[in-house]
Amino acid sequence: MSETFQQVAERLTNIRAELDGAIAILTMNRPKALNALNDQTLEELDRIFTCLEREESILGVIITGEGKGFVAGADISQMQSYKSEEGRNYANRAQALFNKIEALEKPVIAAVNGYALGGGCELSMSCDIRIASEKAVFGQPEANLGVIPCFGGTQRLPRPSGKSRGGQEHWPGQQSRPGRVSSGRGQGYAAHHSRKGPHGHSLLQGRH
Repeated sequence: MSETFQQVAERLTNIRAELDGAIAILTMNRPKALNALNDQTLEELDRIFTCLEREESILGVIITGEGKGFVAGADISQMQSYKSEEGRNYANRAQALFNKIEALEKPVIAAVNGYALGGGCELSMSCDIRIASEKAVFGQPEANLGVIPCFGGTQRLPRPSGKSRGGQEHWPGQQSRPGRVSSGRGQGYAAHHSRKGPHGHSLLQGRH
């Protein structure tokens, strides 16, 4: 028998999963690691979204982060010992998960309350909508380590920011704040930075 959302939520360690009416709120909960994406976190996200695909009573999803980060990227401490095949498997696993999030037939909102870097920026791009607080920072800094964005960012980033802008963000490893990237239709990562809305106030202002 398939697990319910509540049953899955009770078994999570790195993510706090709650229901607010018909909305699932997923809080990335590794604040000491700035919510970096290790294997366990990816596995927990995959379990949640498998559940969300089948639970018709849940109509939408909000993803946010505990502490100063939304998601600060891949877990570098975990990756340090990787050989090429292990790194490829890690990237393929994250890509498959982000494709699942992108394909969910329910709206998924990234409530970005801090650092959304590397894999965290790519996670936000797999969501339908990005709403950023004034403290949000977006970027693909792995270019500074000689690594390309490997969780789907090379394909997704040009969609909200345009090819020229997307290229600027990838290769120098620059970082952007919402006020800089959100001007113009379809020109930025985030719709706007907001303090309002039924969930926006608690999610964007209360997680610092």
